[in-house]
Amino acid sequence: MRSIRTRLLISHSLPLLIIIFLTGFALDYVVETRILLPGFADELTNEAKLLAELTINQPNIWDDSQNAQAYLTELEPILTPNVSLFDFQGKFLSSTDFSVISTNPLPIKLEDLLIEDILIQTEYSRHLEASMVDVFVPVYGDTGSLKGVIQMTYHLEDVYGQFQALRRVIIGILTIGIFLGIGLALLLAVNMSHALRQITKSI
Repeated sequence: MRSIRTRLLISHSLPLLIIIFLTGFALDYVVETRILLPGFADELTNEAKLLAELTINQPNIWDDSQNAQAYLTELEPILTPNVSLFDFQGKFLSSTDFSVISTNPLPIKLEDLLIEDILIQTEYSRHLEASMVDVFVPVYGDTGSLKGVIQMTYHLEDVYGQFQALRRVIIGILTIGIFLGIGLALLLAVNMSHALRQITKSI
């Protein structure tokens, strides 16, 4: 009967464990790709639009990289994401991220940006700290001609600690579910094995 009880326990608990583990991975993926990344993309878009309006009064920053860098240095204390500026041809001007190489061109096609007006790129990674959001916004002059492009980049490593706390909560809830499921499966296995024992004795 112990063998039957064990088999019953496995048959009841194994599907439950698989479902719980898959639910955990799916929930983790959905929270990041459907909540975190889109949320930061919307926030970056609003900030990029605001910065684009501010730069209209600073036309000289689009003609000289030193002016552009000086302008970003002035704004850096109030800028949360990394900001890069490119001229109307996609040539790099300046950035608040010093790891960006000055020879790097605009990482998107300028034609696509002019068509879409705003481009958002999200890069998902199983390692949250490697995930990032990029927003590209064009800046136009008074005559309607393209003056330059603003790129805002947000690395999710900045909120990695918060998301890790959320993951621990999810893992804790799933762990409780696993133990409750195993306990219920054990109870059902014991009851079924007891019923089988009673049937066997009555034969």
